[in-house]
Amino acid sequence: ASQQQQRSVDRVRALGFLQSILTVQQLGSTVEHILACVGGVLQNGPHVTDISCSGNVPHVRNVFADVMHAVVELASIQPAACINTIALLSIVPYTRKEEACLVRSGLVKLLDELCSLSNLPQGASSGEIE
Repeated sequence: ASQQQQRSVDRVRALGFLQSILTVQQLGSTVEHILACVGGVLQNGPHVTDISCSGNVPHVRNVFADVMHAVVELASIQPAACINTIALLSIVPYTRKEEACLVRSGLVKLLDELCSLSNLPQGASSGEIE
């Protein structure tokens, strides 16, 4: 149990570092590269099965959701440039208990918006259709 406790603390700390990187004000042109790296780290989901006895599973899920939200928020600014990260996050394994994390991240909303853009008539922009 103490090993699981340490693992959960380390996981929260690592996710916190990712969160702090994503909230830097001057990411500039490196944002796509940073999102790709962070997406690669998040691709396995919150991975809480190995910390189930630590008592920190809800905390890990919440911090994971916060990082996911930050990634989705940044990716939604330039979705075409971040399409690989968006696709990667779309296939992250989620359990039933982690559905709230997925919804809270804004990924479902972003995917809905991107799918509706693909249904626009050719040559039309989203502002022209009402």
